[in-house]
Amino acid sequence: TATEISESSKELSEAIDEAKAATGFVHLQPVAPLLKSFASRKEAKSSLEPACQDSLSALIHAAELSSLAYKKDEDSLKKGLDELECKVMLFHFEPQEPSLSVLKNPQWFLAYSDEGEIFIAFRGTASIQDAMMDMQMKPTRDGDLTYHSGFLTGVKAVEEKVFAKLDAFVETRPSWRI
Repeated sequence: TATEISESSKELSEAIDEAKAATGFVHLQPVAPLLKSFASRKEAKSSLEPACQDSLSALIHAAELSSLAYKKDEDSLKKGLDELECKVMLFHFEPQEPSLSVLKNPQWFLAYSDEGEIFIAFRGTASIQDAMMDMQMKPTRDGDLTYHSGFLTGVKAVEEKVFAKLDAFVETRPSWRI
């Protein structure tokens, strides 16, 4: 019923808000099946305002992309991107290099859509190296935002490479801006 859907939506929203408050961020990968299940209910979609429908679709898309960051190789990542409802094309995949050093690169990818959107996704914990990064859990400010210090360390380790890949990609599309 509409009441049950409304309550489910409220519970989902509260759970995401609690996760954000507790950690400063929310991991989207485990949320994807729940969001898709909610959105697939005919009554749920029709009961949401258009702006909420767009937000839910964007959140599902982000959850799907974050899940694909766990693919082990470029071919399986491309296959996963091909299966998405919103067509997204890969333009760079950076696998994690095996290392005992915590400061080596995390696994990540860059993708784009024909609508001019650019996506970046970093894989979460999937290796001993990632677990070592996770142990650096002190909240760290960078600009106006607060991050898990291990995640921020990993992102900062590849920041220049990410920007170089983005710059090279955008140069091939003069009408695009970052």
